[in-house]
Amino acid sequence: MNTLRGKISHVRMAYIENHFIAFGKGGFGTNSYTSRFITSMRRFFKPKSRKQERQPLMGLHLKQVFDYCQWKGQLNQKAAVLTAFEGLFRVSELCTQQALFNQKKHLCEDDIVFFPNFKNATHVSLFMGPSKTDQDATKAKMIPRTIRINASGAMSAGQCIKEMLIQRHHLVGDEEIFTPTKGAPLFQKEDGKHLRARQIATVITAALRCGGIKNYKQFSPHSLRIGGTTMLCKLGCPIRLLKLLGGWSSNCVLIYMREDAKSAEKYTRRMTKIQSSKGKKSSKKGR
Repeated sequence: MNTLRGKISHVRMAYIENHFIAFGKGGFGTNSYTSRFITSMRRFFKPKSRKQERQPLMGLHLKQVFDYCQWKGQLNQKAAVLTAFEGLFRVSELCTQQALFNQKKHLCEDDIVFFPNFKNATHVSLFMGPSKTDQDATKAKMIPRTIRINASGAMSAGQCIKEMLIQRHHLVGDEEIFTPTKGAPLFQKEDGKHLRARQIATVITAALRCGGIKNYKQFSPHSLRIGGTTMLCKLGCPIRLLKLLGGWSSNCVLIYMREDAKSAEKYTRRMTKIQSSKGKKSSKKGR
């Protein structure tokens, strides 16, 4: 079986290599060749069906994950889930995919700042390390990702981060300044070690299964980023601002906007209303 897979992979690589050599020589023209090349590659890959697509994690499903973490007493996991949703983060940026924690690359306690101070904080800024679209972290330093703190809202990412740090450092909550442990992971497990992305995946799956969601396999940690983007899109957030908030450098943000016919219904109702009112005006003039 492994030998067969190896042969298939070899055929794919040979196909790509030959076509890229032709592309480099400029044989067919850039635009037309690119589209033909992508189309021809479809023979090697089965398209994902609707049932296999990752679904946006938001609304009732997000509430189920939140309640599950609350029930289990998993404050770190709850804070990470809400932060990924509100800040349009990849979970791998907040947590890690590796077994080892790297202070320079991964998010630490001293990488966040509360404004105006810890006691009366209205928002918290996260100074991220290198990411998929920001290899040297220059964008993250210039424009840090910021989330609001809603003291009266239970499902507030900023408030959960604050509560998490108060519990971890045995604080009262009235401290003007928060003194972080330098190099310590921001999101931790119960044993103090860094939280990993796959552990967030386990929490999401367990929460949705307990909630009776049949298609729980279609939800993953990345569903939080998709869910946050879809929610902001429904609220009317412009694409330019979405790209800034989510750290996208290209228009691939459009893939994350999971709109449907129901979402478009309010616009079609408006359109019908306008057309009807125009018709009434014209009929009056005719009289």
